[in-house]
Amino acid sequence: MNLYNVDDERLTNLNITSHVIMNIEYFWTDERVRRLCEAIQNLDDIQINLDLFQPRSCTQITDQCFQYFGNLMPTNLLELSLNNWGNQNYNISDIAFIHLGKAFKNLKILRLNLQQWGHKGCKISNIGVVQLFKSLPQQIQELELNLNKLGYRNQNITGHSFVAMGDFIENLENLKNLTLNLADWGNDYNRSLELFLNEDLQYLIEKIFTLDLEKLHLDLTGLGMNGSKITEESAFFLLQHLQQTDIYDLNIILQGWICNVEVKNQILKMTKEKQQQKKYMYQLLAIKSLDVSTQERILEEIFAKL
Repeated sequence: MNLYNVDDERLTNLNITSHVIMNIEYFWTDERVRRLCEAIQNLDDIQINLDLFQPRSCTQITDQCFQYFGNLMPTNLLELSLNNWGNQNYNISDIAFIHLGKAFKNLKILRLNLQQWGHKGCKISNIGVVQLFKSLPQQIQELELNLNKLGYRNQNITGHSFVAMGDFIENLENLKNLTLNLADWGNDYNRSLELFLNEDLQYLIEKIFTLDLEKLHLDLTGLGMNGSKITEESAFFLLQHLQQTDIYDLNIILQGWICNVEVKNQILKMTKEKQQQKKYMYQLLAIKSLDVSTQERILEEIFAKL
């Protein structure tokens, strides 16, 4: 279902009784969020894109609206994209994460986009990050969190958040697919800040690799820049763990890091090799439906490239 230019009456009269996929362009307020959530609160699978392309249009959104999101009770999938909702919005604080996390408790799949939140010193701190990860249910199998810029020029978010992430992620024993975007965390114009240290990031990395993952996509763009004391030591630490893993779907981004080029190139090479192995694996699965002679010919071609 794609809804554009929705007025209040149409939003109130939404009648949705099955799986919903929504892309809604709208000027959101707490009251409008309430009406939307009431229309979809009994669905097992929810996929909603409510991205804002004009950051200033989020000023009437407060912590209150996340209480309505928290009333949603999907039992399988929640995909919620709220890009820019917290961008320079001082009406959103750590309380939003407490409310939002209540919708997670029955999930197997969570895809949450909070890109551009916390930008330029909003009222979001380590407490909000802790609450977000604390809310993750143990049965979750697929987790995709886009927290790009949540810690950008935000001195209330520090390496303590990485440690908390590691502690909670370690307990997700059923997790198979993890996508985590931490781009520009700790990146600040004040070079004297020491918001993030090597030991913080290394703790998170170590905990991630205790899991039996099949997919790991990790975006650490800009973590080794201004306001951060994360150095090539962490890049090398990451490389050591990658060399010991059997994760077949792997993507690591270290763009903007001030570290040894050779280490970055090794990580990039390893990522490409894993992606190539994944491609071959999918090819193997695809040819199972072919006749025997065709299977044998294609297999010979694949193994010749390995």
